[in-house]
Amino acid sequence: MLQAKPRVHKECMVQPDLELDKWLPEDNQREAFTVFLHPEEFEHMKEIVVWETLEDINKNEDGFVDQDEYIVDMFSHENNIPESDWVLFKQEQFNDF
Repeated sequence: MLQAKPRVHKECMVQPDLELDKWLPEDNQREAFTVFLHPEEFEHMKEIVVWETLEDINKNEDGFVDQDEYIVDMFSHENNIPESDWVLFKQEQFNDF
């Protein structure tokens, strides 16, 4: 099972209306669930998506994404498979930017 991203989850949680002892109207729940499923589609969620993506890729937790972390997120050197042209292109692209 996939784990929810904490910031995304927190931002789009639909809170129950404690005074009325029921959930918010159904259309609000539907909107919140849509934001939860596709946070990258909503302007107010983009910064959260960027930070969580950086945290996912930054395996050594030094606050930076190095080339190895960037490439291994897309291509793993398992089974001694040679690097394809697109991996070499991505390495060049990483070095350029």
